[in-house]
Amino acid sequence: MQADDRGSVMKGVNVRYDAKRKLPWGVFLQVMLGPKRVRGAKFFATEPEAREAAGAASAEVTALLAEYDAAQARRARLEPPASVGPLANDDLLLHSAVGLWQQTYVQDREAATARSYEGLMKNHILPLIGAWPMTDFITSKRCLDFYEELRQHGVRLPTRRHVHACLRNFFSWAATQDAYPLKLNPAKGIGRFIRHKSEKRLPTASPNPMTPPQYEAFLDWIKVHRPAWWEFFLYLGDTGCRSGEACALKKTRVDLDRGKAHILESWSPSQRRAERNTGLEGVGLKDTKTHRETQWIDLSARLVTALRGLQHRQREDSLRRGRKVPEFVFTSRNGTPRTTEKGLHQVFDDACTALGLVGETGLKFTPHCLRDTFATTHIMKHHDIGWVSLMLGHADEITTRTKYYKWLRLAESRGFADGIHEGGESR
Repeated sequence: MQADDRGSVMKGVNVRYDAKRKLPWGVFLQVMLGPKRVRGAKFFATEPEAREAAGAASAEVTALLAEYDAAQARRARLEPPASVGPLANDDLLLHSAVGLWQQTYVQDREAATARSYEGLMKNHILPLIGAWPMTDFITSKRCLDFYEELRQHGVRLPTRRHVHACLRNFFSWAATQDAYPLKLNPAKGIGRFIRHKSEKRLPTASPNPMTPPQYEAFLDWIKVHRPAWWEFFLYLGDTGCRSGEACALKKTRVDLDRGKAHILESWSPSQRRAERNTGLEGVGLKDTKTHRETQWIDLSARLVTALRGLQHRQREDSLRRGRKVPEFVFTSRNGTPRTTEKGLHQVFDDACTALGLVGETGLKFTPHCLRDTFATTHIMKHHDIGWVSLMLGHADEITTRTKYYKWLRLAESRGFADGIHEGGESR
């Protein structure tokens, strides 16, 4: 192409004129980002248009180069030093310390916690920083660089927060071990810096509740098409309990005359798997998430009536089959406790699909959304926040406010509150 070079805005961005083209003024881009070549071209009718586009392209290239240089510097800080002197043996590197931590500390945690830590270490932490020496080389700045590198690899904010909690726990343990020179926890106090500026308005775990009309329609469908599950889902939605806590509820902890239930345990698939791996025939029960022994929750009038009917049917069925009356409140046809595995989610999804139920933001509902439904409904009806927090089993009222109030302000602006008040009282 015969071209007249009329100058360039910055190196790699050129403006050229070609009289043979219908749009004669071209802006050509050709820069190197490390080993990667970035090329492109756009054409314009007039020189001012081309010059303006070249200026914008120059600013974009400058930003790309700065971002690339920052990424290179960050990756260099993540690299372990070429020589760590007397600590060159593997026993004093992070991956070996993690192995000892899992053997001596993590194995004593609850099965779900141990499994979570193992997955976070294996999938996110060790591949990037497993070769770090356990010295003052590990700083808070390097930890933040590590979290940013995870973000660059596409790891979402909630997962990065879980990684941070795992790493903070590990470093707290390591600081107490005489074998490691690292005596301070570099991950402590930096949690608020994990969120990137592009994630400023992104909630870590946004509630996704049903409106009362959606909830009642869901219960009606369950009662007609999956009646064996009706009391279970009614219990979840009318109390705000977690699914695992409902599965672990025993009849001796329910006082239907007073309309109360005592929440002491939760069912966990990880706990049951761990028990079976050790040769035990355990049910899979563990402490609740907040380990509270004084959590008594209120049962709505319709829930009390439903549970009385359920217990009556269970007694009749047990006598007819010649079996012992089940110990647990919610059981399968065989008298075994309900679990949070395949059946629950399948029944829930069938109902939502049949009714076309989705959240206000278009997100799919899950059984945990019944907990969000309970919380948002009662908070919007101005019921006491302390009572709602107690029903949910939160550690304190601040947890409830933090999780739901910000979302509720957004929901009110979208008219969600109208659906709450139109639904009537659920208690």
